Amino acid sequence: MMTASVSLIHDHGYYMVVDTPSATDLPAKEQMLRGFNAANLFPGQVQMVLTTHGHPDHTGQANFFPNSRHFFASYEYTGNNYIKTELYTVGICFCVIFMS
Repeated sequence: MMTASVSLIHDHGYYMVVDTPSATDLPAKEQMLRGFNAANLFPGQVQMVLTTHGHPDHTGQANFFPNSRHFFASYEYTGNNYIKTELYTVGICFCVIFMS
């Protein structure tokens, strides 16, 4: 059994998710989706997903946010490309992960 922490941030009209549950942790996925439902929010309304690091219990459900910009700390994943973000240019590097 894995434990995941998923944070939803709403600021100035933007929704951001920090980390997602493991792809194999179905109870955590269902809990995340119930949380969205309780907030009257659909995953497609989230504009940004930030993955703090590449462990599987932080990355596995990022596919639920197809309309989001996905940030992996110092990189942004857009389409099939990794783009260096402002965090990279100021020398703050946390992690790089790869999504299939």
